[in-house]
Amino acid sequence: MSWWNSVRDVATGDFATSSKVLEGAGLIVSRVDGAKRPRRLAAAGIEAMDQWLAMLRTALEKKLRPVGRSSGRYQPEQEWRNSMSK
Repeated sequence: MSWWNSVRDVATGDFATSSKVLEGAGLIVSRVDGAKRPRRLAAAGIEAMDQWLAMLRTALEKKLRPVGRSSGRYQPEQEWRNSMSK
């Protein structure tokens, strides 16, 4: 089986499953139009996901902030470079 055939088989099989999961989560909306099933993003679902990600981002920034630093974003790569230059 060629590479393209395996990719096509996976893509076609997973699309139906993925769209059902996304629709169940409220992220997309589909409708029946004859043999077609047009889909679009659901604004309410995307907004809810965005709010959840903002909450997660805030919690992680607080948790990852090093002791002694009261503001700013945690930048582990920059701190690693600083520690290596000493």
